[in-house]
Amino acid sequence: MKSIDESEYKKAAGLLRYDPKSGLMWREYTSSGWKVSGCVDRQQGYVLIKAGGSKLLKAHRLATYIMEGHVPQVIDHINGIRNDNRWCNLRGCTHAENIRNQKSLKKYKGVYARKDRRAASISYNGISHYLGRFQSDIDAAKAYNEMAIKLHGKFARLNIV
Repeated sequence: MKSIDESEYKKAAGLLRYDPKSGLMWREYTSSGWKVSGCVDRQQGYVLIKAGGSKLLKAHRLATYIMEGHVPQVIDHINGIRNDNRWCNLRGCTHAENIRNQKSLKKYKGVYARKDRRAASISYNGISHYLGRFQSDIDAAKAYNEMAIKLHGKFARLNIV
């Protein structure tokens, strides 16, 4: 989606109500009152809203505009669920911080096969850190989690072990 001018968010914010607890946007319809607005984009999983203009807006960006008066370059969904726009789940961040909080397609993030054992590594600021070889996936995942907390802090996406 192309960069959208903040005036589009201002227009839409004037027509919608945002509920920070549920993450839903509400739009007033004259005949039937307020109704939930937006639909989920099947390709990317974000909630999209069209209000007050011809542009589709991502609901998490609109929510941030409504709550803070500006739209940060990158907004992170803390729990990784792109259609969860509750205010407690959104935070402004850098692109690098957003990548650190990304879900893994593998069972354990940072764990891979190395000869007859499992190994773990983690990247930070473009540098890969080898964490060692381990007897099991779980031991390697625990080592990854420890280092993720040290390097990534509140943006660490931890393995469930």
